[in-house]
Amino acid sequence: MNQNRKVTILLAGFVFLALILCGVIGYINDSGRVFPSKAGVADESYTATPAAIDFVYCNSPASLCVISFGRDNADNMLVVIKNNIPGLADFHANISQAGGTPDLYPCQKVQFVSDVYYCLGKQIPDGTMITVDIYSENDGRLVASGRLPVSLEAMPVASAEVPIATRSPSVTEQSPSYPSVTEQSPSYPGVTEQAPSYP
Repeated sequence: MNQNRKVTILLAGFVFLALILCGVIGYINDSGRVFPSKAGVADESYTATPAAIDFVYCNSPASLCVISFGRDNADNMLVVIKNNIPGLADFHANISQAGGTPDLYPCQKVQFVSDVYYCLGKQIPDGTMITVDIYSENDGRLVASGRLPVSLEAMPVASAEVPIATRSPSVTEQSPSYPSVTEQSPSYPGVTEQAPSYP
């Protein structure tokens, strides 16, 4: 019986060590945990794009586009960008007005939205035509480029027919109904109500 107990303990120890070894190997092979700066398979699609894509407003399908322009409370230009390019997490925008030198707009990911980034920089007047160049921070490569107008009011959209309602909903006004209330005195068994008598 003592021999069986030794074998069971050795077998349990071997299984425990094997599980720990498998966990360590899995942890090391998970490159996202050990080497967060290295990109995995997602980078292959990014590096496979040799030419810069057109940078436009997001009113048409695009993997990298402008959602809107705005201002922050410090009067900086705010450029909101949608980025669906796998592997392109760090980038900046160079924005220039006609004939001007480009200004750097560092971009950051919006915390709780997976594909939205914002870039801050020098204020540009509404309606100004600008050239936007998006560069990767990792390799400095031009990813996207486009010429578009700044619209601080609302995002420009392509002209399209908008359906217009031909009939408006009608509202019928009715008086509210209330339940009827009748006032009753409580009745008690065996008690008759008498009128008060005064001397």
